[in-house]
Amino acid sequence: MTQISQIRTLYQEHIRNTIKLIDLHSYLYTSTGYEFHKRSYDHLVQYIHSLKQYIKEAERTQEEESREADTEGSANGS
Repeated sequence: MTQISQIRTLYQEHIRNTIKLIDLHSYLYTSTGYEFHKRSYDHLVQYIHSLKQYIKEAERTQEEESREADTEGSANGS
C-alpha cells in the first residue's frame, strides 16, 4: 500500500492523542503508584491494540473489494 488508507487517516490523530494519554498515565503511575493510573494505562493500551487490529482488517477488506472490482471491470471489458 503506497498511500495511507482513508480509515487509517480517520483514526490517526486520535491514536496519537491516546498514546499521549497512555504516556501520561504511565508517568503518573510510576510517580504516584496510584492504581487508577495503572488500570487506565492497561485499558488504553488494550484499546489501541484493538483499534489497530480493526484498522488492519478494514484495510484488508477494502483492498480485497478493490481487487475484486478491478477483476470484474477487466472481465467486462471496461
